[in-house]
Order: sequence, then structure tokens, then C-alpha cells
Amino acid sequence: MDSKQIIRLIIKLIGFVYWLGFLYVGRLMIMDWSGFMTQYNIETPIFLTYIVLVGCFVTPYLVFYWKKLNPNTKPPYLERCLSSYMEQLEDRHSVWFDVLYVLKLLLYFVTIMWMICVGLLTLAIIAWTVVLILLSN
Repeated sequence: MDSKQIIRLIIKLIGFVYWLGFLYVGRLMIMDWSGFMTQYNIETPIFLTYIVLVGCFVTPYLVFYWKKLNPNTKPPYLERCLSSYMEQLEDRHSVWFDVLYVLKLLLYFVTIMWMICVGLLTLAIIAWTVVLILLSN
């Protein structure tokens, strides 16, 4: 194994752990919504719902199908169908091509925003843990 494969494996492992975390929190939210919100004193349930629901769908896609992590993988069936359909629409100069292209850009924007939010939440958790460790000594 070379260093690129090891780095890819570590990133996949971290993504898989994140995905399990999102699935666990999603299960807690579905089983007892009001109890979950009051137990953790969450002020913005819409933001948390966005992070968890997008995390349950985006994380496995990034781990299993992202070209940078999986250079030899075949894209999912839905993505292949959508790509061929987009090519047909582009060849015909259809208005639907423009609409789907804008929706694709919006999907990229939502994914990037989700990744930024997860990164910031991770940094906040790490900082809070460090503060608690420093205050306990």
C-alpha cells in the first residue's frame, strides 16, 4: 500500500464513523423528537435536522463514490442516467438543461455548506472537550 491509499483509507474510515454518528442521532431524533430536543437543550432543530438528514445521504456518497477517494469506482446508476440525460438535453439546446444545471449547482452549494457546517461542529466539539479537560485540572 502506498501513502495515497493509506490516506484514502483513513478518510473513508473517518467518513464511515461520521455516517454512523449521523445515523445514530437520526434514530434518536425519529424515536423521541421532543425528548431529544429537551435533553440536549437544542435551540435550532431545523439546523440540526438539516445536518443529520443531509449527513445520512451525503456522507455515504462521498465515502463510496467520490472520485478522489475511489478513482476506479463506477458512479451510481441514478447519476449515470442523469448524466446521459443531461447530455441529450444539452445536444438539443433544451431549456430543461439550464434548469437541471442550476439545480445541480444548488446541490453542490448545499453539499459544500453541509461540509462546512460539519467541519465547524467538529472543531467546536474538539474545542469544548479541550476546555473541559483544562477546567477539570
